[in-house]
Amino acid sequence: MKKKRIAWLLAAVFCLSMVVFSGCGSSEEPEETAESPYPMTIEDNEYFKFEIVENDETWGEYTYKITNKTDQDITFDGEKAIINGSTTVDAFIYSDLAAGTSAKDTFYLDDEELSDFGEDEELVMTVQYNVYNSDFDDITSGSFDFTIPR
Repeated sequence: MKKKRIAWLLAAVFCLSMVVFSGCGSSEEPEETAESPYPMTIEDNEYFKFEIVENDETWGEYTYKITNKTDQDITFDGEKAIINGSTTVDAFIYSDLAAGTSAKDTFYLDDEELSDFGEDEELVMTVQYNVYNSDFDDITSGSFDFTIPR
């Protein structure tokens, strides 16, 4: 009987110590992480929605999503872009989309293309686009701006 009491007492002490010490540890608050700006809607019109959904700064890779908001198949072509109104880059933003569907893909901006600009300079990329239907008839064209995070 005495052994049972000692076992129960040890178990109770162990459980109590777990409760007491579970709140102990580092008194430092966890480091706050910056909220991601993604997904970031860049253009949303009657034909399509263009979003940047992720950015891998190490490789200059931007993952984008285009949603076809029409009832017909379309091709989105925005292969050329201009940064700060002066430097043309090949963005290779191109997608074939069935009616009402979305697609994800990536484009890249490497450091060499951005080397003409200062590290603190805000960079605005203007994408000029054309949207065609399956018969290659123009549906719409235009441009949108995207501020490149630095």
